[in-house]
Amino acid sequence: GCMRMHFLAATDLSEEPFAKFGFDGVFGLSLLGLSQTPQHNFLTVLSHLIKDRHQCASQAFGVFLAKNEHEESDIAFGGWNEGHLLEELSWAPVHDPSLGHWIIPIKSIRVDDETLDFCDDGQCRAAVDTGTAL
Repeated sequence: GCMRMHFLAATDLSEEPFAKFGFDGVFGLSLLGLSQTPQHNFLTVLSHLIKDRHQCASQAFGVFLAKNEHEESDIAFGGWNEGHLLEELSWAPVHDPSLGHWIIPIKSIRVDDETLDFCDDGQCRAAVDTGTAL
C-alpha cells in the first residue's frame, strides 16, 4: 500500500558530481539524526506505519548491490533476501544513533590474509553506507 510522508526536493544541482549519475533521486536510509524532522525519515515513517497497522513485519532491511550486469541490485524492507547471503548474518550495535549514521565498531582490518594492528585498541568505528549517492 501507499504511505504519506514528507520529502525534500532539490531544484538545482551542481554539474559535479551529479551530472554523471544515472538516477532520478536519492532514497535516504539514514537514522533519524540526519533528518530534517521525523516525518522526513523513511525508516521512522515505515516503522510507525507497521506499528499503526499492527503488522508483525520486521523493521530490518537489506541492501544488495550487484557486482555485474548478470545480477540485479535490490532492497528489501521487513527483512532481507536470503538468496543473497553467503553466510549467516552478523549483528553489530550502532554507535551513537543520534548522529544519524550507521556507525558500527570494527574489530580488525584485514588486507588479503594479513590482519593489520590498526584496530587493536578496540576504538575503531566505521560508517556503513551503500555509497550509491556519491
